[in-house]
Amino acid sequence: MKNLIKVALLTALLSPFSSFAEAVKVDWKEEGDKLAFVDTQTGVEWLKLSETTGYTITNATENFPEWRLPTESEMENMLLNIFDIVDPGDHTYSAPTEPGKVALWHDLFGSTSDTRSSGFYFKDDGSMYQAGEYNNKHFTVDYTDPGYISYRTRAFSYIGIFLVRDSDSPWDVPAPFVFSTLLLPVFFLKKRKNK
Repeated sequence: MKNLIKVALLTALLSPFSSFAEAVKVDWKEEGDKLAFVDTQTGVEWLKLSETTGYTITNATENFPEWRLPTESEMENMLLNIFDIVDPGDHTYSAPTEPGKVALWHDLFGSTSDTRSSGFYFKDDGSMYQAGEYNNKHFTVDYTDPGYISYRTRAFSYIGIFLVRDSDSPWDVPAPFVFSTLLLPVFFLKKRKNK
C-alpha cells in the first residue's frame, strides 16, 4: 500500500506541467515597485500599461529602450496563459465578466483611466489593435478601428502601449516540477535501503 501511495504521489508530481502558467510580479525601476510581471509559461516580461499611458507608439519605444512591442503570438499566449482568453482573430471579442480575471488584469497591468485598463498592440500584418478591460465589465481582446492609424503618432491619455522584454529568469520551469525532481532521489534511496 505504501508503494502505491508513493507511485501516486510521484505520478502527480511528475505529470506534465505544460499548461501550468502564472504571472509573477517583478520589479522594474527599483526594488519593490512590481511594475512588471513575467508569464511563467513563455518567460516574457510585461510592463504595466499604467507606465505607458499617454505615450505614442514612437515615444513608448524611444522612452523605454529596454522594452519592445510584443509580437502577435506573444500577445495571444499571454491572454491564454494568464487570463484563459483566446484571441478570436480579426474581430472584437468581449469575454464574459469574471471578477477574478478583472482584478488580476488591473493588478498586473494597472489602470489607464478611472474606467479602463487597455493598451495598443500590433498584429503581424502591421495593423493596430487594442486589448483591455473596460468598466469592470468585460475584456475586449481584438478591437480595431480604421482611425487607429493616427494613434501611432498621437497619444491617448487613457490608453497605454503593451511593451515586453525577454526575462533572464528561468520562469518556464514550474516550481512543482523542480520540487518533485529534488524528491525523486529520496524515494529511490529509501527503496534501496529497504532491500
